[in-house]
Amino acid sequence: AGAERQALLTHGEELYKTRYGLIDMSCHVCHTVYAGQHVRGQKISQGQTNGFPTYRLGTGEMASLNLRITQCMDLMRAEPFPPDSEEMKLLEYYLSARSNGLPIETPAVRY
Repeated sequence: AGAERQALLTHGEELYKTRYGLIDMSCHVCHTVYAGQHVRGQKISQGQTNGFPTYRLGTGEMASLNLRITQCMDLMRAEPFPPDSEEMKLLEYYLSARSNGLPIETPAVRY
């Protein structure tokens, strides 16, 4: 089980670090390298899941982690992973592992 878990995390991390879209951006660059900085008037989070689902002030709606990943990929001008795809599940799994030990903040409020 430990080796299988590690393989899933490694694949999820690869997806996190892969550059996507017309602007050639990765989740890692935005949410690790630029975490805490601002883009389009919003503070960039560290790519953790402890605040999901979250209320998005910009849209006035609740957003799941799955939806937020899709929105980020749209902003990167990338083809989003289908919601129930293996890639989406692996990316969510990796992001959840990055959040281990953090206090749960849900429902959080974000811009």
